[in-house]
Amino acid sequence: MEPQVRARKKPCYYKTLGISVRASHEEIRSAFRYLAMKLHPDRNPGSAMAAERFREVRKAYEILKDPAARRKYDRIRGYRKSRKTYSDSSWTDIHNEGGEASSFDEIFQDLFGIGKRQVRTSHGCDLRFDLQISRSSLQNGGFHEEISYIRMVYCRHCNNGSRRSGCQLCGGIGECEEACSLRVWIPVGIVDGTRIRVAGAGDAILPAAAPGDLILLVQIIDGN
Repeated sequence: MEPQVRARKKPCYYKTLGISVRASHEEIRSAFRYLAMKLHPDRNPGSAMAAERFREVRKAYEILKDPAARRKYDRIRGYRKSRKTYSDSSWTDIHNEGGEASSFDEIFQDLFGIGKRQVRTSHGCDLRFDLQISRSSLQNGGFHEEISYIRMVYCRHCNNGSRRSGCQLCGGIGECEEACSLRVWIPVGIVDGTRIRVAGAGDAILPAAAPGDLILLVQIIDGN
């Protein structure tokens, strides 16, 4: 009698990132940032478990951050309800530990149209910044306000992840943080809840695409 082999359960990338299936793009990115920082090899030297979790988190993020790939993944997750189905054996083959080392990437690329080179979107993500302004400062007319924030940019050291194995800057993510400072003009008569859009000051994680915008949400507070 041949020994039975227990098939590995197909992965849930939402569970990998600890988010809901209804998570927004910003929630996906925030979850990835948190886990990537926590599991980064530099913070866990010699830990094979952390390295494996880091790889899983990065793979999940690569799919869920791209709208088209995410839609395909969601359809595959519900394959039993679809006319054109993927059988359980398809998922077993993908995660068969005894198979070729490259089989996962090959099937992954076939299913999602991506692999080492991921699908690109047209522009970076917009960022929101809550800008608190004291009511007293508005009494003297318009003025400039200095703000500082963090945005994500593509890693120039490894060309956005094309040379991940050798990158010491981003740890293979293809993205890294950039500290930014900005002078913003606050016009006369601005009111609470006003949104100010600063074009091109958002995330810039795609080398060949325009960066996102920075959205300032004005909050007028009492005091100096």
